[in-house]
Amino acid sequence: MTDSTNEQRPQFLDSLGKLCKEGKEITDYLFQVPDDKGEREKLGRILDEILADDMVASRNEFPKLCNDLKEVLEQEASPKNAEMLQAGFDRMTQLWQAARSGMF
Repeated sequence: MTDSTNEQRPQFLDSLGKLCKEGKEITDYLFQVPDDKGEREKLGRILDEILADDMVASRNEFPKLCNDLKEVLEQEASPKNAEMLQAGFDRMTQLWQAARSGMF
């Protein structure tokens, strides 16, 4: 298979995958507009929902990562914090993919 074939195939997203994807989209936006309070609050709610997910409770790194990201959200908005949020959601998405594949 080629890479273009893999890109065309839709990926199944469970509830945690949807939350990770939505969080990632918000962090991409916050990188451009770091002081958007509405989106920052929305991201906080997403992190709360991720923490409430059953799959997250059985993992060690997910809760720690969520709590770390919540701490970043509590700090004053800045491009550096937006970058930290992006990196955190990238990592969370990788963890979710690894958990779905059975590697984690």
